[in-house]
Amino acid sequence: MINYLKAAALLAALMALFLLIGIALGGEESIWPALGLSVFAGAYAYFYGPELLIRAYRAREIDRGAAASLLRRVHDLSNIAGITPPRIFVSDNLPPNALAVGRSQSEAIIILTSSLLAIMSEDELIAIIAHEITHIKYYDTLVMTVAVIFTRAIAAIVAPLFLIALFAPRGRAACFTLTAATGIAAGAILYTMLNRSREYAADKSSAVLCGRSDWLISSLQKLNEAKRLCVDPSSETSPHFLSTHPSIESRIQRLHNFSPNIRAVSCSR
Repeated sequence: MINYLKAAALLAALMALFLLIGIALGGEESIWPALGLSVFAGAYAYFYGPELLIRAYRAREIDRGAAASLLRRVHDLSNIAGITPPRIFVSDNLPPNALAVGRSQSEAIIILTSSLLAIMSEDELIAIIAHEITHIKYYDTLVMTVAVIFTRAIAAIVAPLFLIALFAPRGRAACFTLTAATGIAAGAILYTMLNRSREYAADKSSAVLCGRSDWLISSLQKLNEAKRLCVDPSSETSPHFLSTHPSIESRIQRLHNFSPNIRAVSCSR
């Protein structure tokens, strides 16, 4: 229920941002067109967001025959978590990654990249999927799906304003540039704040669902190594406050701190 309220608040905030961008660009006469566009974007993000993300990742449903063991364990995990087993999709995107999308628990889908499947053992994949199942159980997927689609829509609308500013009179150019920068920054910050706030809780829940934390710790270590191999050391990276996830090191440390509690629970069964 809390995350439904978060999703509603997020929709309201992003629709208000759409409205402000419209007013900044067109003045008071653009209020109604901007309001209509914001309502349309909000409804579209809610109803069609999951499908858009699946298309963006070019994801396909996993081969049930080849992944029978994995899917059986996903079914067991879902029963423990008390949700409908999510469908598992695979994307050929290069960076190892996993994400859950969907408006509700019964419609949820988990997307795994083929590179993730290539480097993880089945136990490590189960720990990652347990992390995503937590996002599904507590409706984080609804909040983040709306956030992704809306922030991409804002970026798509305001990004051309930088080009328009090059040919506009000086006063209007400053307005276009400020509006574009504010819109992109606000969308990015909203997405970042929402995403990072739930990662530690999902890590902890993954460890509880699996009955151990070492599987997730091992998967995070592999992800960290893959990240180092993919990133050019000489290139600039985003500031930590704009990262959509907490640092992998901090997540691993918290899991190590939580491990004794997991062992104690496991031994008592």
